[in-house]
Amino acid sequence: MQEDKSNAIGLVDDIDQSTWKYINQNWGRKFWWPAVLLFVGSIVGMFYFGGINIEGLIAIPILWILIGLGIARGKIEEAFMRQFAMANNFEYIGASDVSDMTAALFDTGDDKTIKHTITGSYHDYPIALFYYQYTTGQGKQKTTHSYTVAKITLQGTAPDILMESRQNFTTSGRKRSNQKELLLESNFRTQFNTYVPEDFGIETFEIFTPDVLAKLIDTARGFDFEFIESELFVYTPHTIAKRLELTAMLDLAHYLITTIGPRITRLTDDIQTMKTLYNEK
Repeated sequence: MQEDKSNAIGLVDDIDQSTWKYINQNWGRKFWWPAVLLFVGSIVGMFYFGGINIEGLIAIPILWILIGLGIARGKIEEAFMRQFAMANNFEYIGASDVSDMTAALFDTGDDKTIKHTITGSYHDYPIALFYYQYTTGQGKQKTTHSYTVAKITLQGTAPDILMESRQNFTTSGRKRSNQKELLLESNFRTQFNTYVPEDFGIETFEIFTPDVLAKLIDTARGFDFEFIESELFVYTPHTIAKRLELTAMLDLAHYLITTIGPRITRLTDDIQTMKTLYNEK
């Protein structure tokens, strides 16, 4: 793990808590006093030049705080992912190329960035964990969307399946034109919407047996799943900032590799044949 020049960051279990701790321990008054002085200076300046504009009054000190907070959080996020990589025998990579990502998640928005990528493997299945961001809208309507993503490289070809958690309030905006809704077990479809290409229903039922569906209901209701060829993307629409939560996501990846991985390998020849026939239609 890299260290700050003035002080070691220390163990990061919670990014938010460690960010404020870092600011107070490493910057302290050097950070807070300028914010106070900017606030007081804004009051004096606006009063002197006539009238007080509340938005203008708070804009400058808030901007100072937000910039400092962003710098500190970036350091803590990197330390968090480096420490997590070391604890799980992964390697810290840093930024990754969005153009290498095949999931529909990466087709939407602008200013797409992947940061703090760590890579490793489980039972010879490569795994990458990373933070992903993109923006939508312009000006005051601009919104930043943040995700934590696990990418698993499979040992075979899967049907192109999309499972969206109802908890994430998505409305199948990522559904591809050849995908239709598939009604899986009733309890499962109260938590997830599932979309698969036409004629791949039987294979999907073979992969997602009742025991797997029950496990996902218990442990994965905040995650979306997307199978594209030989890759599985698992993602949730926020930056996971706590070690326990990221560990749970990695445990979920391990479970999917152990249970679903061999099934996809076994079905690969049939799936590839069906995809070839489907594309020739």
